[in-house]
Parts: sequence; C-alpha cells; structure tokens
Amino acid sequence: MRILIFGAGVIGKIYGAKLFHSGFDVTLFARRTNFQKLTDNGLTLKNKLTGEKIHSKIPVIQYSSTSQNFDIIIVTVQLDQLLPSIPTIKEFKNCENILFMLNNPKELKVIKVYFPTKNILFGFPGVSGTKTENSIEFIQIKQQNTTIGYDPNNSKIVEKIKYIFSKSGFPTVYERRMTDWLIIHAIFITCTSVSILNENSNSEQLSHNKKAVQKMVRSIKEGLKSCQEQNITVVPKNIKTIFLTMPEWFSVFYWKRAMRGNIGKLGIEPHAKVATDELKILARQVLEIVQNSKVKTTNINSLLQKFIE
Repeated sequence: MRILIFGAGVIGKIYGAKLFHSGFDVTLFARRTNFQKLTDNGLTLKNKLTGEKIHSKIPVIQYSSTSQNFDIIIVTVQLDQLLPSIPTIKEFKNCENILFMLNNPKELKVIKVYFPTKNILFGFPGVSGTKTENSIEFIQIKQQNTTIGYDPNNSKIVEKIKYIFSKSGFPTVYERRMTDWLIIHAIFITCTSVSILNENSNSEQLSHNKKAVQKMVRSIKEGLKSCQEQNITVVPKNIKTIFLTMPEWFSVFYWKRAMRGNIGKLGIEPHAKVATDELKILARQVLEIVQNSKVKTTNINSLLQKFIE
C-alpha cells in the first residue's frame, strides 16, 4: 500500500517516520523550507519517555500530480489549514481513500461534499510532540490511542490502516461514533488548552491554580452535558468517567496532578503553544455546539468567549 502523509508538521512527521521505519511505503508532502530540510537531512524522531531514537530518509514531495498513485492520503494538517489544503489534496485524483486525522468537530459533512467520489475516513492521532532544532520529540498518549472511525462500507481499508498503525507502534482502536468522538474531543482539548494558555502557556503553573482547574473542569462538564442533551454520545469512556461520573473534587484533584505530569507538560501544552489559530476556530465551533442546548453553560462560555475576543 502506497501512503501519502499530507501535512509534514509534528504529527505528520511522527506517523510518517514510524511507518517508514517499520517498512511501509510512505511519502511525506511538505512545502518550501520544510521540504528542503527533509530532503537534505531526513527526519530524526525521539520518544521522550522511552529514549527510542530513529532517523529516516523518508521520501518527500512538494507538488501534486495526477500521475502520482497513492492508495491512501492521511491528512494531518491543523484545522485552520484544512480548507486551504483541499484544492491540493483534490489534485491527487488517482487516490480513492482519504483519512483525515485532525481536530474537526463540525466540518465532516463539508469535507465529504468536496470529495463526493472518494472513500472519506476520519480518525485522530494518539501522540503529541514538539519540534527541536534537529528532531521531533514525541510521546504516546496512554489515555488516548490512535483512533479510527469504523465504517462498515469501507471495512477493508479501515482494517488495513489499523494494521499498519499497530505494526508501526501506534496502539489503535476503532470508534463507531467518530463524529461524536471528535465533538467531545474538541470540547476537552479546547478547554484544557485555553486554560493552559491563560496560565502563561504553562501546564504546571495551571496545576497550582485550583480555581482555574476547577473552572476548566466545570467548563468541560457543561460542554459534555450539553452534548448529552443533543443526543451526542460522550466517548471515549474515560472522558465520561472523569468528568461526568466522578465527583467534581476528584476531577479537580486528578487534573491538578495531570497538568504537572506528562499529560499536561508533554501531551497538551506543546500543542496549545503552537495552535492558537486552530484553537480559536475550535473555540467558536464548540460555543456554537453547546449553545444548541438548554444546559446552563456559564463557565465554558466565559472561558472560551474571552479567549476568542
């Protein structure tokens, strides 16, 4: 299977390098300086928790062509880059399968309109990372496996993708309610990221501010309850448990601890620092979603409205 990773940012490079290192036929799509650096120097990947380090001279292209044949395109751009990227993705006319792996709670139907003849799949990465001068440092997020929306109409390609990811070291799960999953994740990641940004972009500083963590927890809880009223399923189960099943004091305690640990420092903070434009789009979309219910959303409105003003 020939795979094109469209989006050579941190996430695209992590998946591209690991898949290539595992022997799969992978190409990265990169532009300008990024393309030149990857062409000249290859890509070095370091797991910050295990110390694993790999260097790959992964194939890179910077232009699309109707003559290029790929079996699947995996799109890993940020949400603010999605719509500008669509014309270029459409130029790969011979590719029948496209997997979008990014924050995207509201544009799923729009994407399918742009690609009416393609097999469109949705998923989400289970890693986080940062760029250093010479490498990409990353972690696997234990609480969030790589997730792929299960589509019975495209079961063969979905199963193949899961196999490829799993063989490359990414624990991967199916999700039959991927649309709901992406909405719930958008609420979670937007509220946690904005809360970190409000504390000088420092998750450990946030962990020492009980009132800020409490507001973050209440904001997420309001968002999830709003979704439940709209018949949006709260998935995955661990999110439902920590925010809706457990008492608030426990959720606050858990997240105070998590924000000064790997989840906060390595899992959420790095993305929050570099994805302000994406987060503003997500904040607007989340507010639109929660306002469609009668649930009182004082905390989430206050947290996100102030961020986008």
